[in-house]
Amino acid sequence: MNNADKTLQPRGEGSRATTTETVRANELWRLIWQLAGIVGVAPGPLTLRELIWMVESRRREAWQHTSAVLATLANIHRDPKKKPRPFTTQEFHPMAEGKSPAKPPKADIQLLKRVFVERK
Repeated sequence: MNNADKTLQPRGEGSRATTTETVRANELWRLIWQLAGIVGVAPGPLTLRELIWMVESRRREAWQHTSAVLATLANIHRDPKKKPRPFTTQEFHPMAEGKSPAKPPKADIQLLKRVFVERK
């Protein structure tokens, strides 16, 4: 039996794991193996938190390469008269340090009421 087939163990004596617990356990093991596959490691000695941190770092590192290529392409096609300052990798990196997430747009409460309450 591999780890993907394991289910949660029953908590009390003589009780059985519910279908919901079984589904959750299978989903959790699937997530663990998917994260381990992304970073190319065996998940055995690692916690879920450690796997998530590793995947985030892997994605950040991949974006560093991608943003360097995008900045290079943008600079090749940049008109120095219109944009004298060259593009930087930070401008293309969605996970760059110091970048704040986009703020949701503000809307008038009456407009929100019409859209979500009155369905107009």
